[in-house]
Amino acid sequence: GQSPAGNRWLSLRTRLAWRERSVTLEDAGAYGSYDYLVRQPGFEPSRLHGGTVSPSVFRLLRVSPAIGRFFVEGEDAAGSPPIVVLSDRVWRDRFAADPGAVGRTLEIDGERRTIVGIARPDLAFPNPRVLFWIPATIPADADQANRTVVFTTLGRLRPGATPEQAAYVSEKVRR
Repeated sequence: GQSPAGNRWLSLRTRLAWRERSVTLEDAGAYGSYDYLVRQPGFEPSRLHGGTVSPSVFRLLRVSPAIGRFFVEGEDAAGSPPIVVLSDRVWRDRFAADPGAVGRTLEIDGERRTIVGIARPDLAFPNPRVLFWIPATIPADADQANRTVVFTTLGRLRPGATPEQAAYVSEKVRR
């Protein structure tokens, strides 16, 4: 997925401007995927591929959780409680499909994260290798002028808006 500007990478300033002032976008979100070291009692420590997403991503994709919830606005702020949403596969493999997994914890890269939700089996974002999602945290010292914090971004067009209009508006915002 390309952004309307033809470039998936956006600075923090541009991403915030898209979200707050866009007349062509209904919403925008940031995402990435990386390998993390996961530790859990009863399992060997292992590297698993996980997604980092802004809370708006699940809303943009128009998906709902199978159990529990997805992230809510503000849970990507620095200092927010560490949480995670599990894929259906990890939930089945590591928690024996127990609905009681919500509320339990998983250690990811040395941080204990509380499981808040379980995704439906068909959610494979941003790629099929992703086994869990954590909030894409904005660093505490970042501000709107920060051009060094970059995100892969997706957006949903407002009803009636065209990709061409979004590209034009996006180009003006980026300058």
